[in-house]
Amino acid sequence: MLFLPESPRWLAKQDRWEDAVGVLALVHAHGDTNSPFVAKEMAEIREVVEFERANSDVTYLELLSPKMINRTHIGVFTQIWSQLTGMNVMMCKSLTHGDQ
Repeated sequence: MLFLPESPRWLAKQDRWEDAVGVLALVHAHGDTNSPFVAKEMAEIREVVEFERANSDVTYLELLSPKMINRTHIGVFTQIWSQLTGMNVMMCKSLTHGDQ
């Protein structure tokens, strides 16, 4: 692990934006910091980091608030029923054996 660069997302969260661009350029663009892929990826990282900072005060307890309880129930019960119906087994089978 000592030889691997830091994660660009971690660097961005630490406000080390230039280092994040450098790591992305090194990994994806052979060191070219002007690569369109690097610019697009940095824009996505910046958007996520800013969103996380803007919503850092949100807690899990808010999932049980009256305005979110319906959404929470839908998510929980969708997961429960997908497990109980065996859908994950069928998906795994189709991925390993192909559509025969």
